[in-house]
Amino acid sequence: MPCFDDHGLHYYVARLDACLDDPAVSDAEFRRWVREVHEDLRHYANTTDPVDDTLRAEAAQLGQATQQWVFHDGPEPDAP
Repeated sequence: MPCFDDHGLHYYVARLDACLDDPAVSDAEFRRWVREVHEDLRHYANTTDPVDDTLRAEAAQLGQATQQWVFHDGPEPDAP
């Protein structure tokens, strides 16, 4: 896995773009691929910055709010 700096961020964006732009990729293949990226990012998060349960809970809450906003089920997560 590349070092997660600007290069690493662009690496994952390029991988997402390639997968999203390929009409031959099935939903099941896409989900499997997203899980692989998720494992890479989780590994990076767990090995570079120690986090406590409070930070994990806050991150989970923001992630859930963002997902709801993306699918128009909730307000923008960064709104005051």
